[in-house]
Amino acid sequence: MERRTTEPTAISTSRYRAELVKLMSFKDDKTYDASHSFTAEKLLSITPTLVCHWMNKRAYGDPEPNEDIRPIHVRSSIAKKAVSAFMPRLNKTWDPVTKQGNPTRSDDVNKLIK
Repeated sequence: MERRTTEPTAISTSRYRAELVKLMSFKDDKTYDASHSFTAEKLLSITPTLVCHWMNKRAYGDPEPNEDIRPIHVRSSIAKKAVSAFMPRLNKTWDPVTKQGNPTRSDDVNKLIK
């Protein structure tokens, strides 16, 4: 039986880690080295709102863009997949009541991608 880990495959690790580092740098307003390792506690502090603001900032240049604006910088689906690969609760849907699960699997983040 194949064992699944919370870490992405070696091929995608550097690309995915770069996205995670960008998110955490945005979150903490601090620059992290590309090889920085984040604790489970730090990863569990990520919320859907944070993910949405970060993806909006990257795609539109504004964390809270108006609906008329079109993405001009990056595609958010790649960033979502990359960050999701590092989440401690990778396969759990986000529960807005308990604020637990994988924030990239929340309704808010999924609506943003569509």
